[in-house]
Amino acid sequence: MVSKKDENKDFGKNDYRLELIQQLLVELASGNLSYRSLTSERGDELDAIITGINMLGEELQSSTVHKDFLNTVFESIMDMVIVLDAEFNVESINQSFKDVTGYSIEDMKFNHFKKVIGLKSMEFSSLINNLNIHRKIKNFETNYISKSGHSVSVSISLSKLIGKNGEEKGILVIAKEIGHLKKIEAELKKRNDELNTFIYKLSHDMRGPLSSIIGLTDIAGKEISKNEKVDPKETSYYIDLMRESALKLDGIIRSLNEVIHLRQRKPTSEPIELKKEVTLIVKEKFIGDTKYSVFVDIPEHIIINSDLKLLKILFENLLDNAQKFKNKTQLFPFCEISASEMKNFTLIKIKDNGRGISENHVSKIFTMFHRATADVLGSGLGLFIAKSIVDKLQGEIQVFSKIGEGTEFLIFIPN
Repeated sequence: MVSKKDENKDFGKNDYRLELIQQLLVELASGNLSYRSLTSERGDELDAIITGINMLGEELQSSTVHKDFLNTVFESIMDMVIVLDAEFNVESINQSFKDVTGYSIEDMKFNHFKKVIGLKSMEFSSLINNLNIHRKIKNFETNYISKSGHSVSVSISLSKLIGKNGEEKGILVIAKEIGHLKKIEAELKKRNDELNTFIYKLSHDMRGPLSSIIGLTDIAGKEISKNEKVDPKETSYYIDLMRESALKLDGIIRSLNEVIHLRQRKPTSEPIELKKEVTLIVKEKFIGDTKYSVFVDIPEHIIINSDLKLLKILFENLLDNAQKFKNKTQLFPFCEISASEMKNFTLIKIKDNGRGISENHVSKIFTMFHRATADVLGSGLGLFIAKSIVDKLQGEIQVFSKIGEGTEFLIFIPN
């Protein structure tokens, strides 16, 4: 009697041989008539199918008419194709290869593939070792050296050609020219760098005059308050409006600068005493604020390896958000920060008893420039920056909220 364990074992083997049959059919359909698959020693129905498909491949391969047809297909393939023998010497090339590199079959015949792609011995050995293990390699980027001496950027895929008795007959190489993609990529990088420089310069140049406006309104307010001929209350009201607008624009510029720096910054890693650092951030941010309370409930022993600067910006933006959207009907508006250690990450919770976020806005709060309400000053970039930081740290952020009750952010930071 066959046990359940043996049945599962046999099923696993059968499943593997079904994959071989599928691969055989794919290779035949794509014109690779030299591809063969080995049968096992079992001699069952699946082995008979594999043998039958192998024989079909042999019949098709021996057909002169089919060979002529195959040669036509080979020559008309838009990608560059090279067939190598078992020693990695060039056997044949198609027309696309000739057009791109300028070589004829006479130039290439018996040339070693390592010379064709210009790889060093160690690089070539590594490539072949991978091919021996996996039997196929896809999208390996390298360069062909053309007849005129120019380097042609290509992405190559290699596949072993197996004979009817299971012996290795050679290697099929298909190459796509990617030089134009490299140029587009370089151009995009250049444009992106130019855009970053433009925004940085613009924000830098705008902040100077803004700082002057803010300073001048302060001075003007003081001077006007001393002048008995003007109404101090009315003048102060308009000056406050000017200052508020200037501060709003200054906040947007600061946030834009932060976005640029985030995109350019590569995360670092250092041991961080979470409670100590979060407590410092809270003290600096809310010193002298008697209208809003922040509680830190983080165990002393929690130490995470992460980027301290990015974490500081993350906490500052989330605390800003909590404070801005506090519930004015609450007698005691507050925010609580807690943390706990999991197996592969640290979970940080930031919970407030603020206004809450409606269902319509919850899915959009991490979008750049999204603002859920117009009655609170803000750039609409705070939560976008917070999400960008968590993504950069390869973590995750979730939000749960209810109108009138508050909002809770869950941040998962990898250890």
